[in-house]
Amino acid sequence: MHFERTDSRKIMRKNIIFAFDGSAAGLSVLLNTEKLPSWRDEHLLLTVIIPQPVQSFVYEPDFFNPSISVDEFEDIQNRLDEACGNLLAHGYKVSVKLGYLDSRTAVSQFLQDLYPDLVVTTLTTRKWRHSRWLKQSIASYVIESSPCATLIL
Repeated sequence: MHFERTDSRKIMRKNIIFAFDGSAAGLSVLLNTEKLPSWRDEHLLLTVIIPQPVQSFVYEPDFFNPSISVDEFEDIQNRLDEACGNLLAHGYKVSVKLGYLDSRTAVSQFLQDLYPDLVVTTLTTRKWRHSRWLKQSIASYVIESSPCATLIL
């Protein structure tokens, strides 16, 4: 006798967070994942975790300044708006949230406050003017402090 297992159960998630560094490459990886169509019925939240934008910089080689320029911020915001519009046009339930965070504690609290069922992120990381001694990135904070299952693309 031959038995074939048919398991039609689907894991239901209500809140899927797409967390990335704001880069075009990171967004592209998230939006081109083959799993995206299976999440059509869930709420997707495009989340960018970036340092606070500043108006000007003082160049000091020994001083770590994790901020981004206002122009970079506007580019990120435009990418998010375009991605959100495209997903909405294809029937996804999606919203956008920016997080201005630069510490593991802040990222952890930010993610917990969103009550995610799944965090999807990338290993594509942007260099935020890191000095030689700073080894961790904001992407590593997302991966390490996720309050739920994390899918790394």
